[in-house]
Amino acid sequence: MINYNPKNWITLIFSFDKSDIFRMLWKEIIYIGLLSSLITFLIYKAKPEHKIVVAKNELGNDYPEESSSIVEVSYINFLEKTLKYFNQNKQKEALQRFELILETYPDDANALFYSALYLYNLNQFQLCEQRLMNLQHARFTNYYEEMNWYLPLTYRAQYKTEAFQKMKEQIIARKGFYSKQAEKL
Repeated sequence: MINYNPKNWITLIFSFDKSDIFRMLWKEIIYIGLLSSLITFLIYKAKPEHKIVVAKNELGNDYPEESSSIVEVSYINFLEKTLKYFNQNKQKEALQRFELILETYPDDANALFYSALYLYNLNQFQLCEQRLMNLQHARFTNYYEEMNWYLPLTYRAQYKTEAFQKMKEQIIARKGFYSKQAEKL
């Protein structure tokens, strides 16, 4: 039996006994590290980066050094800048940029949801409903609860009471994040 001194806890973290797992499995740990490095390389480096083709005048001053009138922009960078506009409440700029994303990627969950949110706030309920329905049929979305919250609100604003009541009852039955707010409607 080994007696440990709790005052020397830092040395216990970095010391290995003969029966320690690391000493027995060091080869496997190296193999797993190499395999995960290979997988990471294949996912992030071998896969082509998504790009958006944009007219330079639609970018504003984001890329002033470009000489051509059409620019290929990284999707991630474009989305980050668009979300900055969204957070700064620059509705016109953000909505235009979301539209550009949707031209290239019509089922993009971020662009569908955030543009629908803006359209809801601008009282353009039909277009908002259309975006939320497209989001509902998208392959992947992480806005499920939010989509199911704003869709009945859009129905209520358009006086579609039957669809509103049905979705409201579904939200309450799921007992999710918006269930208490749905009970108050």
